[in-house]
Amino acid sequence: MSYLNSTNIFLDGKLTKYGRKKISEGNFNIRYFQIGDSEIDYALNVDNYKVIQPLDNDNVIKYPYMLNDNTLTGITYGNPIMRSYTDIVTEEVGNAGCINNTYNILTPTQTVNYSNITNDHFTVSSVSGFSINDTVTFITQTSDIIINDVKSYTYKITNIIGNVIYVDRNIPNFLNILGPGSGLLINNDFKNINQYELTQTDISSQQDGWNLNVVWTEKPIGVNASPQFFESSVYCSTKDFFGYTTSTNQLTNTGTSITNSFGEKIIVTPEEQHSIAILHYSKTGDTNNPFKIIKYNEYLNPDNYFEIKIPFILYDRISGETGITLTMDYSNEYFINSSAIDSYPNKLKYYYLIDTLNNPVGKVFTDKKIIIIDDQEIVAALDKNSNRNYTLPIPKIDYVPADIKCATNGINSDPLLSGNTTGYTYYVTYMLTYTGDNNTYSLPCNYYSKITGLPYDSDISIKFNVDDFKYMSQIKSQFNTKYIADKFYILFQKVNNGSKPVSSNWIIMDFTNELLPLSVDGLINPDDLRGTKFIISGNDLVGREIIYDNIADLYEWPIQTTFGGDQILGGSVKTKRSCDIEVMNYLINLPSTEFLTTQNKTYSQPNNKKISEVHLLDSNFNSLVVSKFSKPIIRNNHQVISIKIDI
Repeated sequence: MSYLNSTNIFLDGKLTKYGRKKISEGNFNIRYFQIGDSEIDYALNVDNYKVIQPLDNDNVIKYPYMLNDNTLTGITYGNPIMRSYTDIVTEEVGNAGCINNTYNILTPTQTVNYSNITNDHFTVSSVSGFSINDTVTFITQTSDIIINDVKSYTYKITNIIGNVIYVDRNIPNFLNILGPGSGLLINNDFKNINQYELTQTDISSQQDGWNLNVVWTEKPIGVNASPQFFESSVYCSTKDFFGYTTSTNQLTNTGTSITNSFGEKIIVTPEEQHSIAILHYSKTGDTNNPFKIIKYNEYLNPDNYFEIKIPFILYDRISGETGITLTMDYSNEYFINSSAIDSYPNKLKYYYLIDTLNNPVGKVFTDKKIIIIDDQEIVAALDKNSNRNYTLPIPKIDYVPADIKCATNGINSDPLLSGNTTGYTYYVTYMLTYTGDNNTYSLPCNYYSKITGLPYDSDISIKFNVDDFKYMSQIKSQFNTKYIADKFYILFQKVNNGSKPVSSNWIIMDFTNELLPLSVDGLINPDDLRGTKFIISGNDLVGREIIYDNIADLYEWPIQTTFGGDQILGGSVKTKRSCDIEVMNYLINLPSTEFLTTQNKTYSQPNNKKISEVHLLDSNFNSLVVSKFSKPIIRNNHQVISIKIDI
């Protein structure tokens, strides 16, 4: 037992044991109220009485007030007035992740000389703050504040022996490419255990990072392993739940849009959405830290406080920005509706996730506390095993007349689409590769442009915009801030209408010769790609200098490469959390002519009656809710007491 703090006046309420029992039975019905002054000794004439806190077994009021002075009637009950409402509680949550608003890195870091990087491990001065299974990002500079352009690679720590940190795949030989220098190894997980103590009230401070899972339901190009063996395959059902797998299960989801480098919106059907990135805040208790709680309970608040910052991405649509910043377009809400029987409409709500140019790149399901990035190029840059932190521009493909490509060496160019090809779909993508270091090989453009066949001869063109490849360089020494390439390949695949491309069936064609001469460093000049239209003809399928009828003949991902691995987002998420408090509000109306007669025999002074307690009762006059005033209040005139029960 304890007493209420009587420093300030407040009304402390509690469900009784009997009240909780009635809730469990589905029979919680408040019918009456009583007020009383059971804990007041009027003879002492004390202004401030100590009142016992409400208890589970508070079942009766010892001295209930009479309705009126007629003691023969013996009525001590009144009828409360119910005025229920919803109280929305909103709190701003501090940045969650390894950086703050100004891009300062807040997690453990280690400076690593390029000479201390060998194959799959970093040799550092201290491993403090790094643990096995941590997600780490290595940036090729040593500044502790992220600058506009930074090259980076993200890994998972597989082992730590002494001062050597082993990661899940081989690291590029920066010393060979760049010469002497150093970079910064960053732990992406904030890991501030104190943020999860139940006593922690400052949720505006930095929070632990969000989980990132890239979900693949189709194999990435050049991968042999089945998607079911990817680490994030357990999230494939989530991908379907949010409408990214099949169109037939949805009434209102016709697909998402992706923006090519010409600003054109292209619809990607759920069937073609081969990959998405899911951001979620799954911070529940574990054996080492049982007091962890989910900070983002109930739902994310859809307002302009929401922001995702990912500093380690070179975003080709925008130059001069630090990384990529994504916000929520909260001006309109949308819904994904199921075609199933008895599935109610407009329940699965979302808002569009947009970049700073207002291009939609995903959806925020605020009620589910799930953020999904569906722009397949951002998805590729987020998956650490894609081996690139940059997005590639999405080109425009089109038909061109079959005779537009001039004959070469006296050989006429055969059309790519010869005769009636209306029953076929042609997929096109591309890749840039630096052959000087196999550990820099990266995923081709993750968006596959498509075009359907025609009833007459034609070729297919692929064209880039004049300001594409913003973060590509022809100078090897800029590899610490840009990406470089000495090979340009166009990938092509023909399928029956309604079918999807197969990972191992891409035909890969070397178009590097159309970009000659290379730079003094033997690299492709991005200016030769910008604004250029490349044409794929029938001859290209048989007459290229280097021909691969299967991409695995050129390169294949190492068997240990695990796409979709569970990782921590290398960045931060800022949001508001909101909670709808359903309030059972009961008004205790005390008219000036009623409930003036106390039964407390210590009372003898007129005009000094007090109220110390209020009970809410069921139809059998049993207490469901007991409330106590920390300081008894004087009973006079017309008074209304409000009792709120938050659910």
